[in-house]
Order: sequence, then structure tokens, then C-alpha cells
Amino acid sequence: MDHFENARWIWAKDAFGENVYADFFFDAEYRPKDDCRLYISADHRWAVYVNGVFFDCGQYSDLPHFKVYDEIDLSGAMKEGKNVVTVSCWHEGVGTSCSVVKPHGVRFAFEINGRTAAVSDGSTLSRRDTRYRSENAGKNQIGLNSVCDLTAPLPEPEPSVETEGPEKLYPRPNLNLELRDCPPAKLVLEGSFTADPDADDGKNPGKIPYFAFVKPHDRKASPKILPDAAGGIELTGEKDGCFALFDLGAETVGLIKLIIELPQAADVYMSWGEHMEDGRVRSWLGGRNFTRVVRFPAGVTEYIYPFRRAGLRYLQLNVFAPSCKVIEYSVIPTEYPLDRSSFFTCGDSLHERIFKVARRTLELCMHEHYEDCPWREQALYAMDSRNQMLCGYYAFGETRFVRASLELMIKTLRDDGLMEMTAPSSPSRSIPSFNAIYFVSLYEYYLFSGDGEFAFRTLDEASPILKNFESRMGADGLIPVFGDAARCWNYYEWQTGLGGSSREGSGYCDAPLNAFVSAAFRAAAKLYLAAGNAKRAEELEKKSKIINAALWNAFFVEEKGCLCTRYKEGEPAYFAQLTNALAVYCGAVPEDRLEGVLEKIASGALLPATLSHSIFVYDALMTRPEKYGKYVIDDISRRWGRMLYAGATSFWETEEGADAFSFAGSLCHGWSAVPIYVYFRYVLGLYPGENRAHPELLDGARGHYEVKA
Repeated sequence: MDHFENARWIWAKDAFGENVYADFFFDAEYRPKDDCRLYISADHRWAVYVNGVFFDCGQYSDLPHFKVYDEIDLSGAMKEGKNVVTVSCWHEGVGTSCSVVKPHGVRFAFEINGRTAAVSDGSTLSRRDTRYRSENAGKNQIGLNSVCDLTAPLPEPEPSVETEGPEKLYPRPNLNLELRDCPPAKLVLEGSFTADPDADDGKNPGKIPYFAFVKPHDRKASPKILPDAAGGIELTGEKDGCFALFDLGAETVGLIKLIIELPQAADVYMSWGEHMEDGRVRSWLGGRNFTRVVRFPAGVTEYIYPFRRAGLRYLQLNVFAPSCKVIEYSVIPTEYPLDRSSFFTCGDSLHERIFKVARRTLELCMHEHYEDCPWREQALYAMDSRNQMLCGYYAFGETRFVRASLELMIKTLRDDGLMEMTAPSSPSRSIPSFNAIYFVSLYEYYLFSGDGEFAFRTLDEASPILKNFESRMGADGLIPVFGDAARCWNYYEWQTGLGGSSREGSGYCDAPLNAFVSAAFRAAAKLYLAAGNAKRAEELEKKSKIINAALWNAFFVEEKGCLCTRYKEGEPAYFAQLTNALAVYCGAVPEDRLEGVLEKIASGALLPATLSHSIFVYDALMTRPEKYGKYVIDDISRRWGRMLYAGATSFWETEEGADAFSFAGSLCHGWSAVPIYVYFRYVLGLYPGENRAHPELLDGARGHYEVKA
């Protein structure tokens, strides 16, 4: 059934431009037990209100040539008789690391008991939401923020304008997100603040709360917690107004919600963050803004911003009023529905805790697709998601979410035979090594799911990437780095010499890139063989072996007993754990030299692999589990245990924590769930086609997972 047969793409006539909001209205008659469903697609995000009450929000992250619709069951929100349904939309209009610019538009169809009751067309009443300011709202890597004046008047609705948009819409490829109950918020600091006039440049709202002078009140009373505090929390402030900082107790992802009572209309700065080392959240970081500005009227007002999730632990308020009452300030958790029946236990409470926090980290980084982190980027990367997929098979038995993310990534394939850095995203630099690992992820999906139909079809769709790598192989068997710095980033991991070398020119070769491509050829060969294309499988397997031989001959340094990453000014440079682990992983290390390279990897003499790429180190060392198994488990205890002892409720981007990347380090990063993979594959021996359990590594280790179609 084509739900959108009579629906048209529409928009409010005065709401064109960047960072604009519009409301669309229709009436619906409801009788008890009616089945009411809304089918909707929009750019950039939509939110639905029934009789003025917020009900749901969303929009699958899609592309212009892959436009997706959501199906929403409105039955539980309807009352008997006439209902007014409002569809509010936000058109961001700028490209980011997790969105592509598409035309203004929303298209919807409302059905009651399977029959069309309302559709979007030129007669649909709509208006621009003039309370939201388009310009100077501030932005971060995710995109634009919002500045809203709830005291401003709204125009009368008028008929909509029909716009251009794709005729074919695709159903959402994974499940709808679910809204949960708000967690309690504990007041940890309150006082007065004085704004720094030099911080107000009119373009970066996050500067105002970040650079304000704060004078804390003397707090001797017991901690105040919302919603437990009867009637709310009274705040008072001198100078410019009231300051308050709330702790949700753990990393949380969702929609920020504030219910506040004010004696007069006032501007309220709502800021969020993962850390409060500065005595406040980092609402402004090198141009990144994590603040929403709302002008509230006098009296009690509830405000929910439904168009973008926030990842955070701490919420901050700067209220430009001498007093206020905070009735509720929290986050409506927005979560992907997951099966949590898998488990892992052992005789070591630290490793049990690591498993639980790693699983929670994965959950926090799963929404429309896998996200690197929920706070700073919310972007789908091929390398990050490979870790998330592998760990997610064990943690949730998940394959549908994996399939959707793999499909979304390959739909960003460019005319040069590489995918965009993130999906969906505006044109950006591609990361060649991430393109290579995509084939490893695709093969692992086939191993865990058995879904050959999708894997083989996607392999054909991704074949230009393989041909790109093949075309670049030189006479020596090696692939040089990609020299177009504007379109490619030769990144491997956040370590010296591996964090991106495009600025150093082109024409030279990196060992990690060749190892990644060798692994890609080998994974693709296995898929082609399973698909019945033995000839193509043999070609790629042969090319993998050619790269491996060339890799070893070019980068192994005898006097060091290991491989270098590249040659710099003619000398071998950057002896790294990752480089050597990748050589083992792709099969480039001869059997008679394997022991020596593994000893070097475990020696502590090499540049250490970061949390994200430790998975390759552990895979390499577990080729000799009897010798290095304890090293692997102890390394997990040390590195992940250190985060737990520091109070982590989710695992970090790097071991530097909040101080990494000029104090913008993420404290929740999906790629750091690696221990789950180690526990299940190597301790329990659970991996498709293998039976290599090593229960001696963790006494009493038990676990179970079940992959679902």
C-alpha cells in the first residue's frame, strides 16, 4: 500500500531559508479503539503534538536519494471526538557530520483504521514558528542550536505551499526510538552570576554562561533532587541572575525538558555537558556551542526542544532574573529498543562492571544509526561502527540495526570510489582506511546473521571501493596514501604519526593503510566465494597476499624487530602497536617472525594503541592466547578499570578523558566497548565458525547471546 499516494511535499510559505521552523495542522475525529497512524517524512526533523501536548519526534537520518518515512501510532494520544494534530518541523538547511542539506518540505498521511483521513497538500494550514530566531543561534559539530522567544506572537495559519521532493519514500529500516521517563536531577551547585559583556558577540550563545563570573551560595542543607523536592527548587540570584548546575548521575541521551516558574519574562540559558571540571559545563569550546536560549514568559512554563537529542550528564541554568522556581529540569531519554537478555558474568567484579558499562556505552550511541558519541558529533563512522557492530552482536543480538547502518554508509559512495567520512553528511574528506574496514564489517555481518542476500547485494554496490584500491596498487605491490587533502584524510587513530598524514604530501606509503586494504581484500574474497564468484574471490585473495609480502618487505625494520608506520626523510618512523598489530591481523607477518613481532607489541616499547584500535592489538596477541591471554585481560583491567575508578558511567573516547582534544574529549564513545568482544570471543569462545574458549583467563566466566534476524 502506498500511504503517500495523495500526499504532497509542502512547506509554510514564509518559512524558507536556513534554521527555520514551521507548524502544520489537521483535525482528526477519534472513536475508542480506532487505530490512528501517521506516516511522515520531513527535512530536517519533525515533532508531533496532539491537542497541544508533545507526543513524539524523529526523522530517520537519510539522504536526498534515500528519503525515509516514519510510521507513528497516535492512538494512545487521541481523545474521543475532535482532535487537533500539529506537525512541527525544523529545516536546518546546513550540512553537518550527520546531515545533508535537502529541500524544505514535509510529507505526511494520517490513517484511521487503514483509511486515509488527512494528507499533506496545498490546503493544509501552516505557519512559520516565528518564536525561533534563524540567525546567530550558535552551532557545534552536530549542527545549529536554537534561540527561542516564547513571549513572541505567532502568525495565523495559512494554506501551505507545495514543494519539490522525492516521489519514492522508503520505510524506516530499523525500529522507532522510544521516549523514557526523565531521570532525577540533583542540584550540585547554585548561586548568582555576572555575565561578561565581552563574551556576548551575538553569534555564540554558549560563551555567555561559560565566561560568566559565578558566586556560589553557601549550601549547608541536604542535597535537593528533582522531582523529589516538593514544588520545585527555589533559586535566587544577585547581579545578572540565578545560576544552577544539576547532575543526572550518569551519561544520558535525550530531549532537554525544563519546567520553570518566573516572576517576570526572562532569558534562560540552558546548557549541557559531560563534565564539570571547570565548575560549570563546557557550554562553549573553540566555537562549539552547547546552549539553547529561551525567553520564558512570567508564570509556569514547560519547554521541550524536540528536534535534536543532547548527550550529557550535567545540566546548567543561567536565568536572567532575581529569582525563579525550577519545577523540573532533566532529559527525556531517547533510546533504541534493544534486547538485553544476553549476559556475561565471571568471578571478577571489575570485569563484570566493565561489561555492563560497555553495554551501556553502546546503548547511548545507538539512535537512527550508530553514533561515535552522543554529545559532540552523533556521527556514523565506518571504523567506530565496526567496533559497535561486533560488540552489539554479543550485547543485544542485534542485526537489523547493523544492516541499516551498513546500508546508509554505502549510499554515500562518491564518484571517486570512496564513501563520505560519515553518513549521512555533506561532502567531506573521506578516510580511505575506514572504507577498507567497511568490507570487514560487511563480512562479519554475514558471519553473525547469515544474511547473504543483503551482504552480497551490498558487496556489489561497494565494489567501486575495491576497484579504487586495486587501481592504486603500484609495481611494488603497495598502495600509496591518497594525496588529495581536500577530499581524503589518511587517518588511522589518534596517535603520533597515525592521526592524519595528508598534509605531508603524497606518493609515499603507509603500512596501516596497506594492512587495512589487505584485510578488506581478504574479507571481500570470502564474501565473493560465499556468493559463488570464485574467480573474483581468487583475484582479491591473490592481491591481499601481494600487499602482505610488499608490506613486510617495505616496513619491517630488522634492528627494531618490528614494522615502522612510514619512512620520513628516508628513515623508518613511528613504531606503533597498531601498525604491528594490523600486520598480524591482515596476515603480513611470516610465521617464523610472528613470535618476535608479538613480543614487541606486548613489550611496552611501541606507541600504544588507543582504546578504539586496541581491538586489533588484542586480536593479534590472541593468536597466542597461552602466552598473551593474561596480558590482554590485565590490559583491559588497567585501562577500562581506570575509567571506572575515575567515576565513568560510560567509556571514553580516549584515556585522556575530558582533557583530550583541547578539553573537548568525549566521555561516551561507542568504539570503546571493545572488552565485550574480548570476553565473548576469546574468554567464552563464542564466534561464528570457531571454538576457542579460554575460561582460565577469567574464573567462573559464563555468558550467552542470541543473534536475531
